[in-house]
Amino acid sequence: DKGSARATARREALDALSQDVRDAFRALAKGPGFTIGAALILALGIGLNTTVFSFNKALLFPTLPIRDAQSIVRMWSQNMARGIFVQPLAEGDVADLVTAGQSFEDVAAYGMESATLTGRGEAERIPVVRATTNLYPLLRVAPALGRVFQAQDAAHDAGLVAILSDRAWRNRFAGDSAAIGQDIILNGRPHTIVGVMPRDFWFDSKEVEVWLPRPDPRPQGARGARTLMAIARLGSAATSQTAQAGMQALASRLARDYPQTNAGWDILVTGLLPFGPGEKVFFGLVTTLMSLLLAAACAHIANLLLARGMERRGEIAIRA
Repeated sequence: DKGSARATARREALDALSQDVRDAFRALAKGPGFTIGAALILALGIGLNTTVFSFNKALLFPTLPIRDAQSIVRMWSQNMARGIFVQPLAEGDVADLVTAGQSFEDVAAYGMESATLTGRGEAERIPVVRATTNLYPLLRVAPALGRVFQAQDAAHDAGLVAILSDRAWRNRFAGDSAAIGQDIILNGRPHTIVGVMPRDFWFDSKEVEVWLPRPDPRPQGARGARTLMAIARLGSAATSQTAQAGMQALASRLARDYPQTNAGWDILVTGLLPFGPGEKVFFGLVTTLMSLLLAAACAHIANLLLARGMERRGEIAIRA
């Protein structure tokens, strides 16, 4: 009947598969050099590709703990004539960007630096960020403890304040909520701790331990020293394309107004991810090269198998 015929067909298929597997293992055992060489080539190709893909995914596509991160853009200085693809902005340029950025709901600026921490064991250099007070509202991030910066914190006559990362709070204050209001000494000056950020929060670098307030960029600020980063949240009707058009118009005006420092410089708009377009192109090329390497490894294995098959033509003909 049909049931027994199907059972017989399945049994014959399994028997054939079992025989093929035994023949394959027998053939591999007869040529251990070939087997080990092929396995090593595949392992090398797959291992390199897995490493590079994992590295690229972690660096280029990180999960940012920021609400609506896709609506935040980053601005860079660019001078293709000098071979500079991305570079921070000058303070005066950021000030003009704030007033001219009609596509932006808000603009924040910050700079990465280091400070000497004392008063808690041996003196230590730690990474800090000095940011305008609207950075956290722009990112829509609330502290786990205390408060974020307020406008008066950046005044010249205001007391020095600081916000800690969760890691710094746990490592240097043992996760004690009483750290709010205590002092942390940076560059020999006490700063009052006013907030602690959530455990999963990071921005630009997970190594940053302390955030400090800075005044808003001034139009009379330096234009030649490009050391300030700027991010913006797009308005409800704006896109990165409209923002880029606005920045091109601003760069052209700045080149006319300040030819000595701004001639030849453009303003590039990118996403918020911590790598600029130049790094993305580089990692894309590396990924492509690793893919080609894996393809070459597979082709080499195929050639080895073909050569081995040619050597066994007589054996295969007798078996057939």
